[in-house]
Amino acid sequence: MDPRTLPTYSMTDAARCIGAHPATLRSWFKGRSYPTKGGPRRSPNLLVPSAPDALSFQNLVQAHVVQGIRKRYHIPMHRVRDALAYLRDSMGSLDLLASEKFYHDTEHLLLKVRDRLISLSERGQTVSETVLQQYLHRIDYGKDGFASRLHPFFYTATGQLYEPRYIMIDPTVAFGKPCLERLGVKTEIIAGRFFAGEPIEELSADYGAKPEEIQEAIRWSARTAA
Repeated sequence: MDPRTLPTYSMTDAARCIGAHPATLRSWFKGRSYPTKGGPRRSPNLLVPSAPDALSFQNLVQAHVVQGIRKRYHIPMHRVRDALAYLRDSMGSLDLLASEKFYHDTEHLLLKVRDRLISLSERGQTVSETVLQQYLHRIDYGKDGFASRLHPFFYTATGQLYEPRYIMIDPTVAFGKPCLERLGVKTEIIAGRFFAGEPIEELSADYGAKPEEIQEAIRWSARTAA
């Protein structure tokens, strides 16, 4: 079975990996109820979890894409919802969110079909404009064209994107736990040794790592534990 589709992450762990609030992620995969003057109503889920209480790596990438659309480009959620509904209706699933054929810019959610860009947010309209920026450069794709590795963003306290690609999430390495990409060592192991009193210089020498790699692993683990 493809390890990318196995239910591996709890909602809480997945939210930490992509920098989302657990309640937000839960609403994307489970839907949510909200009060109105006419009584409670329910908003349907945006994404489909691989299991009732767990997410797969593919789910993680899908959520990363949606999070990027919200954080980086501020595309209104009603346009995101319409686009995902069109993608699900026209393609039968949301798998293409984790495909290298999916793009987005500041105005459109786009799907590349036979070298044409189709606007999902305009329900199938062909788009000839150049894609200005791609949040998807944080994703590595396998030979089948689907996501195989994620380099999650690190959001600083000021809200700016922290760009290094030291940290990876790969379902074939360390059971999909966040690792240092160059070494395959889990960030939680490095951070655990640091917080137990081992200095960065010793950890760097022990793993053959750059000091900045060790520092990133510590920052990442501290952030996800918060």
